[in-house]
Amino acid sequence: KIKPLIQWNKKIRNESNNIIKLFDLKKFVVVTLKRDTKLPIANAKILVWKKIFQLLVKKKFKIVIIGNDNFENSFRNNNLKNYIIFLKNYDFTLASQFDLVNKAKFFIGTASGMCAAAYFSEVPYAIFKHPKHHTSEMKNELLNERAVFSSKKQRFYLKYQKFNTIKNAIKHILN
Repeated sequence: KIKPLIQWNKKIRNESNNIIKLFDLKKFVVVTLKRDTKLPIANAKILVWKKIFQLLVKKKFKIVIIGNDNFENSFRNNNLKNYIIFLKNYDFTLASQFDLVNKAKFFIGTASGMCAAAYFSEVPYAIFKHPKHHTSEMKNELLNERAVFSSKKQRFYLKYQKFNTIKNAIKHILN
């Protein structure tokens, strides 16, 4: 099988390296969470993700959130705020955010266009999509929770966002 990969030029790779330096990212995970006011079925379940982020922080991860969906207020008065970086608040290109995924320990989040950064990379990932959202399209595209070109640690779950489901997906990636 041939895996399609997104590859970036030196300028973009340098920009993503600058993100790593700026935020002192030694051990980090990249996350995308979807918020769609027109289609709430696809939205991230923030209370579940807060618990997941607490788990990641205990494992000494910093959390880098890419994309333009607005979740800062959900974490503003939380003990997690010092461990979460919202790249939308800075002047980084979309390409440098995508390249940053290549340098993360893994990628996790809810299905959206931003997931292409992980989907077309070699980085382990766990992407979650509501099982009743685009059901027939997903069944046609996925085989055993993976794209045909994905590795064993690259999973696309058609499952509800529940703490144990996401925790087990992370465990699968890290083991």
